[in-house]
Order: sequence, then structure tokens, then C-alpha cells
Amino acid sequence: MAILNFAHREITAKIVYFGAASAGSSTNVRTLYEILPVREKSELHQFSPRGSEDQTWYFDYVPASDRQIKGFSLRCQVYAVPGGITHAGHRREILRGTDAVVFVADARQNRDASNLDSLLDLEGLLREDGLEMAAIPMVIEVNHTDDPEARPASQVVYDLNPYGFPVVEAVARDSTGVLEAHEQVTTVTANRIRDNLTGKESAITLTAVHDGHREPSETIVERHLSSIERATRERVEEMAEDQGWAELQTAGEIEVPFQPADFAGTRPLQVLSAAISGEDIELDLIMEKTTGGTARRLRVTLANRPTASPPIAREHSDAPSETPIPDPSPSPLSTLPDRIELTPEPAHHDFPPLWYGLVGVGIGVIIGLLIGVISFL
Repeated sequence: MAILNFAHREITAKIVYFGAASAGSSTNVRTLYEILPVREKSELHQFSPRGSEDQTWYFDYVPASDRQIKGFSLRCQVYAVPGGITHAGHRREILRGTDAVVFVADARQNRDASNLDSLLDLEGLLREDGLEMAAIPMVIEVNHTDDPEARPASQVVYDLNPYGFPVVEAVARDSTGVLEAHEQVTTVTANRIRDNLTGKESAITLTAVHDGHREPSETIVERHLSSIERATRERVEEMAEDQGWAELQTAGEIEVPFQPADFAGTRPLQVLSAAISGEDIELDLIMEKTTGGTARRLRVTLANRPTASPPIAREHSDAPSETPIPDPSPSPLSTLPDRIELTPEPAHHDFPPLWYGLVGVGIGVIIGLLIGVISFL
């Protein structure tokens, strides 16, 4: 929704770069900021909600060529909404009130699914804002065309361009095609605004204001951040009510030591912030010395992953305690060797074996003689 400011004789239009993860939306905006010929521009802002890694790039500018629309100058607000932004409320906030879109498609192999998913996401978010994608000013930029296995642009946009939007081939990181895509989308946007002012039907709506104070870019960023964080809180509260989180019992507690060696002799004084960042929990603490002195700030990250040595479990009043089962003692059989060699002990004799033989022969002779004598008698 473009803003028509009579005090400054200026029309502000919002242009959003949108694409799948790694397609190059952010690279486009950063490159555009460096090479765009302007008469005036803000700082380049990179912002994300507290505790989130989702980044949005933003700047606004007035073109070097004073493009007049019915006596009004054109000011453009440029945003990047990369596909890495996981929170739908973040994407929804940045797209709200957009006047034009540059959809950045990835020409590299095996990116068809991510390109199409991103386009469908864009279409759904625009529809939530009361806009039909077919009607808004839009350019499809096919990025990464320098990749050795890049596909022809016609193949990339085959399923992405049912409405016949202009297509520009680009390599955003070296600025190839970046200005061309932006010039095309601003030209279409200016023509749609002109149509609106002359009473023709247009997808771009105008809101007239008479405000001598122009909102600084820093204030715009802060406003977006506040809206995103508010939407996040409302979503959490909604989920908590739907899923009954308030009624859940605590399943247990763990104790995680966190005091570094150079913070020995300190204790936590205040929690400045606590936030979830991806899979981790980040705590921002003020630590004070137990003996007094200057307080220090400490950032603690609780990584949500198994530890080499498990943390100490503590009983909680709301949950039944469980006594850990000790490891069983090793079985006595486990100490036996796998194989036992038995070696017979040598036999012990009173006399050498030869003596036993001679004695046996002598006894035999004597018995024979006795038998012969008895038989003779």
C-alpha cells in the first residue's frame, strides 16, 4: 500500500525481494544498495527479532533520476525476505502492505521444489493481505545462472510463471542483472501508481497523508521488530491455550553448571533476557561478585543436545521422583578366561621304571619254580 505524502510531495512504495533459502534475496538487496544510483538513501539495516537468527535486510532510497509521478517524487523501501526465515509471522510482517515483488528463483540443479514451495508461500501470504499475485507488479529474477550446472531460465520458470511476469537472468553476487530486475519492477510499480492517480483500476492502493515528519529508517525497523515479537507472543499464547500448556506438569529439572573460571566468586544478579535461538536457549545475565565490586554481563547458551556426562537430576515437587537404577555389578563368570589349558603334572616314582621290570621278572621266575616243585612232588 503506497503512501502519498502531500507535505513532501512524495510517494513511498514498498518492494520486497522474496525467494527460497540460498536463492539470493539478501544478496540482491545488499548488492543493490552498493550499486544503485540514488539521490538519497538510508543506511542498510539488517535486523531480526530478539533471540532469532532470521535476518531481514532493508533500506530506502530516492532514485537519482527524479522520476515524477503526477508531480510526486518516488521513494522506494526495499526489503529482503530470504527463505531461511522460519517464522511465518516474520515473513507476514515484512510482506504486509507490499506494492511490488522481485521473486528470486535459483537456477542451480535440484532447486525446483524449493523454488515452487517458496512461490506458493508468497502467494498464500499475499492472499492473506488481500492481494492476488497475478495482479501485483512482479519480476522473476533467475539467479545463480553462472553455476556450471545451471539450468536455462526457461526451464527454471516453467512452473513458476503462469502469469507471464518479466524474467531477468542474474548473478547477484557480482551484480549481473540486479539493476535490470530492479528497474523493471520499479517501472511497473510507477505505472500502476500513475494508473491509480488517473482513476484507472490498479492493484496498488494509495493512502494519502499530510505529515511533515518523515519516519526515519531506524524507527521503521523498530516498528517491524515490535510487530514480529508481538505476533510471536500472540502465537505462543494461542498455542498454549489450544494445547493446554498451562496444565502440563513439570516432568523434572536438571542442574547445568555454567559458571566459567573467570567468573569464579560471582553470583547471578538479574536475567536481562531469555530467548530461544534455533535449538538452543540463550540467557543474558548480570553477574555480581559476592564480595562486592563491578558487575559483569554473561551470555549463557543452553545447547539442546545430549551431553557426554548427563546432568544431575533433581526431584521436583510436581513430578514423581525416579531413582536411577545403578549399573549391575559384573558377573563372576565374566572374569573367567575364555580358554583354560590343563597340563598334567609329571608322575612321581620311588624307583626308576627299569627296576620295576626286573622285580616283576624275578617274581615270575620264583612263582614258576614253586609251581614246578609242587607238581613234581
